Amino acid sequence: MTDLNITTFTSAIKNNIKTFYVIVGLSLVVSLFYAFTAESSYRAKIYLIPPEKRNAEILNIYRDVLGSQATPITERDIYDLFIKNSQSRKYQRRYFFNNQLHNEFTNLSKEESFEENFHERLKFTIESKLVSKEIRHQDFLTVAFEHTNPEDAAKWLNEYIIDVEKGTAEELAVSINRSLENSRSLLLASIESKRNLAKKNTLDRITNLEEALLIAQELGITARADSVNALQTVTISDENNSADQNNMTPLYLMGSDAISAEINSLKNRKSVDPFIAGLRLLQERAESLRLTKINPSDIQSAQIDQLAIIPENRFKPKRKLIVILGTVFGFIIFLTYIFINSFVIRVEKTKP
Repeated sequence: MTDLNITTFTSAIKNNIKTFYVIVGLSLVVSLFYAFTAESSYRAKIYLIPPEKRNAEILNIYRDVLGSQATPITERDIYDLFIKNSQSRKYQRRYFFNNQLHNEFTNLSKEESFEENFHERLKFTIESKLVSKEIRHQDFLTVAFEHTNPEDAAKWLNEYIIDVEKGTAEELAVSINRSLENSRSLLLASIESKRNLAKKNTLDRITNLEEALLIAQELGITARADSVNALQTVTISDENNSADQNNMTPLYLMGSDAISAEINSLKNRKSVDPFIAGLRLLQERAESLRLTKINPSDIQSAQIDQLAIIPENRFKPKRKLIVILGTVFGFIIFLTYIFINSFVIRVEKTKP
């Protein structure tokens, strides 16, 4: 068997030089044709940075009402939510279909158009850099969008990011306002519970006094007995409703006159609120929660460092690279042809 060395390989190339020109020439022509006829694509970019600290402070206003036990919200939390939302299909679909962008691509269905012409053309890049001792790292987010029309690429990208930023602010505001409203509902329920308890305690007090009144009348005790403490409380609280039960002094020793007066006073009582300990503080907190509202316009979930500008240079196709690769591919095809041709010749020579 004859070995294929460098000399024979070089000789084979010289003998097939015309074939070389044909193959490489055709590959070059095809690559040139594709490079100059392929649809051009442009890439627009928008640059974003985290929000300022004051945006988190606005969201934490509810902690002044709920107290320090409420979990604080940081600018990092806000920015993370924005980044998540910007990559969310929910926000992408909302912008794409609300603006009827599917009408720009008539050769596909709505869903296919969204996937191929919007979702797959959005690219996200995050860089973390050391900016100061106070802020250990800060994420610089770059969002790119590719489209055949450079004006639309920049316009759609800017509109989409602004839409996500506003949507994130609304989402945060709704969440905080719902938390405030839920806290207020709990306070109102607590207030109502205390009122109901106070009313029941008042009715219990009246029942006890009416029974004591019968005893006092039977015993002929009209005035307060000497053994009774000088002060008798009628304030209703969450504790046992009778001070007399604490010192075991019978109520009838108050005398029928005092008992009758207290019964009439309790029955004519129009509101139990003044007699509920801590009620006014609860009402104040509930009113503060009612008046505390977060406005989405006061929230900024991300800062736009630079809006997308209309790209002037074509992103794809990369014509020089296509031509170079086409030429290399043609040369590879020619080498493959030489090897196959040499192998066939060797096989024929070995035949008897």
